[in-house]
Order: sequence, then structure tokens, then C-alpha cells
Amino acid sequence: MITWTHFRVGAIVALALLGFAGSPAHAVPSASFDFTSDHCTGGCLNGGVGGTATVSETAANTLHFDIVPAAGFGIIATGAGSGTSFGFNLAGDPTITFSSLTSGFIVTGGNPANATTISMNGAGNFEYGVSCNPPSGACGNGGSAPYFGTLSFDITASGLTLASLEQNAKGQYFGIDVFSPSEPGFPGWIGPAGPKAAVMLAKLPVPSFTRRVRQNLGT
Repeated sequence: MITWTHFRVGAIVALALLGFAGSPAHAVPSASFDFTSDHCTGGCLNGGVGGTATVSETAANTLHFDIVPAAGFGIIATGAGSGTSFGFNLAGDPTITFSSLTSGFIVTGGNPANATTISMNGAGNFEYGVSCNPPSGACGNGGSAPYFGTLSFDITASGLTLASLEQNAKGQYFGIDVFSPSEPGFPGWIGPAGPKAAVMLAKLPVPSFTRRVRQNLGT
């Protein structure tokens, strides 16, 4: 397990450098991550994929994030994620500036953001995050009004590249607080049954990452 984790980190660095060395000038280096690590009590994914996060180097020192939940999954902000909807880590813990954040979302801890500790239940801790800001933002309290769209934002700091993405102590690149259609009876819901809300994590198998990144770099 430790060897596999280190290999995954190495794959990110190697493929990011490949993009600079050999890709056409118009190509945008990017990496796609599938949400496959299920930390919902009772299970949310049933062996499937809960969505995709794509991170791209759209400009010098800038990373662009697109988080697209699968059909039926919504983004929320509950106690499961310490009020954070989406969390991530960066090597070196830089101070970063968020921009072009999806309307209704806010930066956890303020913008610019310093690395902090955001506990996301079984996902472990993350350093940076955004929230759908219930009840007046993009989502409601609990799972009452999930956000069913794409979450997008840019982050900027000196030296940021795809290689800056970092796993936490649990081996996770990202954590996301989700509303799932597959698990009824979540405590706190009004009524006898309702979809499950819990933290779901992004876990990245190397073969999928390698294939998808090479495809993006070659376009």
C-alpha cells in the first residue's frame, strides 16, 4: 500500500513534466480523478463512480478545478465535512488566491487562503476548501437543497502545477460532502426516508490517471 501510494504521486509529477516537455503549445495539461472511495455509512456508490474532478494548468501558477457530480449526487456542506463541501491539499502549504468560484460558494477560512486543518470525517484532514454556504448560498441546510451542478474555481500561487496536488495522511487527494440517491434513512432528514448525505472521497487508480492524462496532453 505504501509503495502504491508513492507510485501514484510519482505518476503525477512525471506526467505533468511530460506535458511541458513534449505537448503542443495549445495543449492544456490536466488530470482527471474519479470519485470511487466510498465513506458513506451503508454505502453511496454501490461500486460505481460518484463524479469526476478535473484539474488543469490553464495559466502560469494557476490551477483550474471542475468538480462534476454523477447523476443524482449533489454537493452539500454538513458536519460530515466540517461545513466544507470540497477539500484538497497542496505541497508546500502555499498561500493561495481563489477566483472564478461558482456562484453561491465561499472559500473556507477566507480568501486568500492559508493552509489550515479541515477535518472531513473518515476522509482525514485537508488544507484548503470551499463551501456551498448553507442556507443562503448554493445549497440549503443539511441535505435540504443540494447543489446539483458543476463546481468550478481557479487557485493561484507561485509555482503551482499539477505536481502540487498532494495526498493527505489517508491517501486521498480530495474530499467532497455529497447527497447520494442510494442510501435512505439518514438521521436528521425530515420524513421517514431520504437520500444519504456523507463524505465521499476521490481515490485515483494509476492506470486510469495515466490514460486520461495522456489523452488530454495530446489534444
